[in-house]
Amino acid sequence: MSTTFTIVDGPQVCPRRVEAPYQITEPPDSWQVRNDSEGRGLGNGLVCCSYCGSLRPEDFMEMIRRGYYVAPTDKNYKVYVGRPLTDEEREAYKQMPHIKELLDAGVSESELTIPQHRDEAKFYFQHLSEEQKREFVDRYNARNKQSYPEYGMKLAYPGHFYRLPFFMVRAPEGEPK
Repeated sequence: MSTTFTIVDGPQVCPRRVEAPYQITEPPDSWQVRNDSEGRGLGNGLVCCSYCGSLRPEDFMEMIRRGYYVAPTDKNYKVYVGRPLTDEEREAYKQMPHIKELLDAGVSESELTIPQHRDEAKFYFQHLSEEQKREFVDRYNARNKQSYPEYGMKLAYPGHFYRLPFFMVRAPEGEPK
C-alpha cells in the first residue's frame, strides 16, 4: 500500500512526538492531506498529522458537530471518527452471506451488531486545544439529551468510553456536569 502526503499547513511539532522517550532529531511535522493510492487506509483524502496520522483537530471537532460517530478505544488518548452509514449501506451489510445466513436462520436484527458507522480516521486527543477539550466534554455530557444534534455527540458502540479521555474526570456527585 502506497501512501503519499501533501503539505497543507506550516510546520508543527506533533504532541505525540514530544512524548517519545528519544531525542527529536527529525524536522518539524506538518498537517498534510493523506493520499492512500489504494483507498484502504484511515484518513484517506483528509488532513492528517505527518508524524502520527491523527486527523487535524479542527476537522475532528467539525465532524462531531456534523453528526459523525466517535468510536471509543481501550486507550485514553485515541478514538476513531466515523461517518454514519446510509440506509443503503446498512441494508447491503445485511445481505452479506454470513449475516444473511443468521437472519434467515431466525436471528433477529436486534441480536446482531449492525454497524452504525464506517471509521474514517483516527484522532489523538493530544492534538486538542484547551478550548476544543472543553467543547468535547460539553458535547459528551450532552450526548444523551434532547440538545443533540445541536450540542451533543454520537458515541459509537457501546455508547460510553472504556477509558475516559486523559483530560476528563467524572464530576463528583451533586456537582453540575
